[in-house]
Amino acid sequence: MTFNDENLPVPENTSWWHASVAFPAQHSDAARALATALAEQRFHFLRKNAGVRLRTEQPATGLLDQLVADRLLTSWTGGIYEPETHAFGGPEGMAVAHDVFCADSPAALAQTGAPGARERAVMLLSAMIRAVGLDPFEAGDVYAQWAVLRPPVAPPHGPALDTALSAMRRLMNADAALRPDAEAGWAERVAAFEDAGRRLRLLADDGRLIRGIRGVLAHHAIFAFNRAGVPVEAQAATAWLGRHVAFSGGEGDVSTRRSALAEPKGCPVIPGGRTTTATAPRCVVGTSEYVQYANAPPPCDAPHLTPRADPPGITGQPLASLEWRPP
Repeated sequence: MTFNDENLPVPENTSWWHASVAFPAQHSDAARALATALAEQRFHFLRKNAGVRLRTEQPATGLLDQLVADRLLTSWTGGIYEPETHAFGGPEGMAVAHDVFCADSPAALAQTGAPGARERAVMLLSAMIRAVGLDPFEAGDVYAQWAVLRPPVAPPHGPALDTALSAMRRLMNADAALRPDAEAGWAERVAAFEDAGRRLRLLADDGRLIRGIRGVLAHHAIFAFNRAGVPVEAQAATAWLGRHVAFSGGEGDVSTRRSALAEPKGCPVIPGGRTTTATAPRCVVGTSEYVQYANAPPPCDAPHLTPRADPPGITGQPLASLEWRPP
């Protein structure tokens, strides 16, 4: 990769090879087989219907034919890749997007059907947002812009809402690199999202994005959660919670405890926001596989906020996750 005078990567003229790949009913096995077969080349993908839209640097005709012959895939059809260049901020923003797509895709594809996909995606997105340097309310606006592009939700109330917000707050504020018992390659994925955030910040500061950086980040959220296999309804729930964490005026919601290894710029703070239609998906609270990492989430350094300690008994407890289902 070549770099310009400001040490930013110069976008390469990569012509991505495209295929629409259909999976059989046991799509988790198919996804893992495809990820293994693609291990030696750079690729990215989006989930679509019962399969993926695959983009590779080199044609994968023989590889896909063999997987179909082995009955690991149902079929595939070639096509033309049309990158969403404007949505990702222009040609240079699209180059950043392709790099993070390719860094995330191998693990995301291999982890199809594995538990904790939404939690991992929140941590990766939060790492990117912090690397951009957004303050808590700017970060909340990213979630708000994302929420506009997802279906409306009917959130829980009372203790269930408090539990959901506490879980989301911890995921948004945690240092992703300190996740316990992380799978191989996790640190590299976190680093790729952080690098993408820093590069986007430089492009924005130089006036080289053709779209607002928060809108670009909202589009990254959509793509990252799609790769993670998070259903649209669960994406809507996550976006609603992220917005709610940032814009309400609750008490005791910002940790003052510091991570030993990282101090990200700005962290979303507290619950708030509007509910929507009663016919929208609702949430049921469950328990995540993830426990608290290190000592506590990184601090919030926004000067206009008053940090408060964690509520009693929360430190060291498992992180709660949200299961959003139709009523």
